[in-house]
Amino acid sequence: MSMELLSAFDFIDRDDFVHRLDPRTKLFLVIVYLSLLIMFKQYIVHLFLFSTLIIWIILARMGKKVIKSIRGMAFLIFFIIFFNTLFSSLNLGIEMTFRLINIIIAFSIFFQTTHPDDLTQAIAKMGVSYPIAFSFSLAFRFIPTLANEVDTITKAQKSRGLVMQSGGIFQQVRALFPLLVPLITNSIKRAFYVAESLEARSFGIQKKRTQLHPVRLRFADWIIFIFLLVLLAAGIVAKIYQPQLEVFAIFTFEFPM
Repeated sequence: MSMELLSAFDFIDRDDFVHRLDPRTKLFLVIVYLSLLIMFKQYIVHLFLFSTLIIWIILARMGKKVIKSIRGMAFLIFFIIFFNTLFSSLNLGIEMTFRLINIIIAFSIFFQTTHPDDLTQAIAKMGVSYPIAFSFSLAFRFIPTLANEVDTITKAQKSRGLVMQSGGIFQQVRALFPLLVPLITNSIKRAFYVAESLEARSFGIQKKRTQLHPVRLRFADWIIFIFLLVLLAAGIVAKIYQPQLEVFAIFTFEFPM
């Protein structure tokens, strides 16, 4: 699995409709899509959700980033289709691939359009203590940093003669240790630097915090929130009263084996 997949967590600093939405609205969007993807396995439902996610991608102008994230999990998609076809069926592999792609796109929309500081505020306003909210936001903030560091260490080790893509699976796993040792060491050092920086700024000494740019729910947030709530309710009703989605029966199909 390529490090390009981790670009899904990299924030894109832009000023557009999706970026201006409250993080709680986008978090609810992810929850709704995850719920619908888990409830239904029909291709028509996954395609419908995918088409709506494309609209979000266009509004956020993040098509290249999403394609890069999906390209980064091409190896994982191959294994999902291969092993499901081998042990179960091709249809299950295609279904799980659709579900995985939609999940990656939904999380990409959330993380690439949500500033880490806004995410911290939104989580704190949901009742979570500020230190925990800050830690959660900080963890995701450093994922792209770790990805860049892995790329730098890989290039440095290859320049020293390290061969990673040759030999059997065990030899390739053994070749990862020269990457893991400096990565873990640098991560521990970075954690100490962040802790010392927070302590020097008296982090947590005041229980009540103020924000320079406080997040708040606007009219557009409430409209989208209501739309997502209706979409989720419709999905639950369809699952209860039409478990097999008979109304879409003509759209369901199976790939020949």
